[in-house]
Amino acid sequence: MGEGAIEDVIVAIAQSKSVEPKQMDITLQNYISGDAIRRLVNHSASQWQLSFEIPEHNVVVTGNGGIFVDGKLENRLTKE
Repeated sequence: MGEGAIEDVIVAIAQSKSVEPKQMDITLQNYISGDAIRRLVNHSASQWQLSFEIPEHNVVVTGNGGIFVDGKLENRLTKE
């Protein structure tokens, strides 16, 4: 998982806003490093959690594949 994981996070945020990913007015890289997401997703351990904030929302990605926006499961990491 790499770029797909980043896309999964973007889709989750867009779903929470009820918009298409291309309609979002934020750039994910302004709030979290894509490398940080890729490294954690590719890590052998599954017991991790990455939390970060974007304007008006809190995002949590978990080692078991959940992507939560404001506490609601919005998407899952896809397996590549």
